[in-house]
Amino acid sequence: MRITFTLFAMLLFAISGYSQEATYGSVSVKVTDLESKTVDSKVINVKDINQFDLSSYITENSLKGIVTAYGTYVVDGEQTTVSFSSKSYQGDDSVDSYCRVVEYGLKPILGVGVESTKHLTGVIVKRLESNSAAEDLGIEIGDVIFNVNNEEVNSWCDLRRIISQTHVGQLVPVEYRKDELIISKSTIIGGKTIEKVSFEPCVEVVDVDNDELHNNGINTTSNIEMSVYPNPTQRVANVRYTSDSDEPVKFFVMAMDGSIILSEQHQVINGDVFISYNFQENHTGAYQFVIQQADRVYVEQVQVVD
Repeated sequence: MRITFTLFAMLLFAISGYSQEATYGSVSVKVTDLESKTVDSKVINVKDINQFDLSSYITENSLKGIVTAYGTYVVDGEQTTVSFSSKSYQGDDSVDSYCRVVEYGLKPILGVGVESTKHLTGVIVKRLESNSAAEDLGIEIGDVIFNVNNEEVNSWCDLRRIISQTHVGQLVPVEYRKDELIISKSTIIGGKTIEKVSFEPCVEVVDVDNDELHNNGINTTSNIEMSVYPNPTQRVANVRYTSDSDEPVKFFVMAMDGSIILSEQHQVINGDVFISYNFQENHTGAYQFVIQQADRVYVEQVQVVD
């Protein structure tokens, strides 16, 4: 019964994005020796995630064999995925510690939790996110969605696949049935940021001011940087994005519920993008500035105050 409930809950969240109250998931860690025998294995529940030092666990056990860590968890609606294997570092005597590396992804969401119909002719809406793309369409609980982005939806699996193939900020046509009325409208697909966690050998950096070595916990030589100022702000917030690529970037202003307030494209000029956004039409509270360049995503939370 517990497994059934968990799978059903994960299904709803996978299609819709995650409600702000959702908290669930776990991370599985395992150590295997050179003969593939398990030396240690445990599952870290979401409530213990913040207290468990994965970096130390990987560092301490990497000499015993191959360490793996995989899982997905959601805290207050924010999704984190963990994926790591020390196999590629086996035999490298220069590796003596592992540090947490964080990247971000951007997930398109419609904002519904659904069930397949008995005859696999559409999906029944069982849960609806406030301020979502689905709510913008006028969809209500009990309505049946049967076509999205000009593709038939015969099951929850179809809907998940179709939404995953769209892009955040994309205008998508949707057909659904409300009682006996067929409604065809278009909506802008919302988005959720996903934190992607892995672990890599720590990099020691020389502090040129005091000639001391320190571990910065980040293993990257990229010149990419995103900064937002002033933050908090009463109205206008500025973004500076510095990149080593000249590919254009997509800039999103997103509410914390995943709804898209602004979506636009900018060119990188001499390695920089400067953007200014005025919150005058929005309420106070927290928002996300998101920049997507190719397959890289960068996120900064912005606080708007009185």
